[in-house]
Amino acid sequence: MNLVVTDSKLVMHFGLTGSVNYRKDAENKPSYARVTFVFASGAALFFIDTRKFGGLWLVDDLDEIHGLKEMGAEALDLTKSNL
Repeated sequence: MNLVVTDSKLVMHFGLTGSVNYRKDAENKPSYARVTFVFASGAALFFIDTRKFGGLWLVDDLDEIHGLKEMGAEALDLTKSNL
């Protein structure tokens, strides 16, 4: 069994077309799944990155990701007053 335990943060950048997909069966892998996280139950979370513009990082501090601050504002934090 492979096991990873960490106190670090997992950061996922989806690029233009990336996503995650949860399935109850890890064997049923979707197309373009680049990374698979398999849970003890047999379910899985797939990191899908069709165009390979995304990325995954395990970091202690978000400042460790080169270029992250230059990417612009977080879309979910935008309001009419801060546009």
